[in-house]
Amino acid sequence: MKQLLTTAAVAASLLVLPIAGQAATITASGSVSDGIATPGVRTDVDNAFDGDLSTFYSLGLGGDLSIDVSPLKLGGEASVVEVTFNSPNSAFPEAAKIFVSNGSTEVEVGELFNDGTASGAITVSSNGSNGYKYEISFDSGMYNIFKIVDTTVENYGSYTSDGFDVAELSVTTVPLPAALPLLGVGLGGLAFVGRRRRSKASS
Repeated sequence: MKQLLTTAAVAASLLVLPIAGQAATITASGSVSDGIATPGVRTDVDNAFDGDLSTFYSLGLGGDLSIDVSPLKLGGEASVVEVTFNSPNSAFPEAAKIFVSNGSTEVEVGELFNDGTASGAITVSSNGSNGYKYEISFDSGMYNIFKIVDTTVENYGSYTSDGFDVAELSVTTVPLPAALPLLGVGLGGLAFVGRRRRSKASS
């Protein structure tokens, strides 16, 4: 059974959030290059999880935002709602890449552009004049880290921007079966009983 990760109580750049009795860590590195300042309200990472499309978190040029759902696994689906008012806004082109990871191997899923296009396993739908919604797909149960990285400078060069704007970010998770450890103990016990019975029968 999949669960939707959304949160509304993020207050720092390294956070631990409750998810169905487990914890998720959210890390934001809103690094900004070229001396361009990101307005204070846009640096609040909580904006990416508050359910309010009128607020958003700016990644900063080259910045990133990641969610680690360990010990759960990602369910293979995520969505990002981007906000650049009057989209597509040619005065402020922005882009970001999506990665998933298991902690040792990182896989690029695709790239988002705020003109309403994307590459890779990503579908795009309009969010009216406020931006676009990107539905992202990847292998379910293989990864525990979801990461979005600003690639604005990489795609468009240097100019006055605070990076890709994330109005909402959500991922699905696959919970660890609660009975799995008990199943292992049970199977081990059955094997032990079987060996004892065979041993008694042969004596």
